Amino acid sequence: MATPQESSGAAAHIDTDLYSRQIGAFGLETMGKLITLRVLISGMRGVGAECAKNLILAGPNTVVLHDPAPCEMRDLGSNFCLTEEHVKKGVSRAEASKNYLAELNQYVTVDVLPDEKLTQVRKKSQTF
Repeated sequence: MATPQESSGAAAHIDTDLYSRQIGAFGLETMGKLITLRVLISGMRGVGAECAKNLILAGPNTVVLHDPAPCEMRDLGSNFCLTEEHVKKGVSRAEASKNYLAELNQYVTVDVLPDEKLTQVRKKSQTF
């Protein structure tokens, strides 16, 4: 296991073995910033699932998923996280995707943002 590295003036714990390719491409300072990011992905159809996967593999601190719509059969062709069981149970796309995506990188926290909380986030932030 790699030793923690110093980055951006704050101690950031980067697994240099796991993230060696990202460190080579982005540099240690940028990787130090990346591992502190919190990212919100709204919409967990095909593009949302692919973006979430790629972000989680890159290693931000947290990825928050938002999509309250229940899984449908047509979603199985685009969101690789979903199963027929999710469709039968009527689970939301975000909830159904969470566990699969969380298994991709143990260093990334994957959460689900309920629809009512998204309104609060929008009110607090000028960036949405």
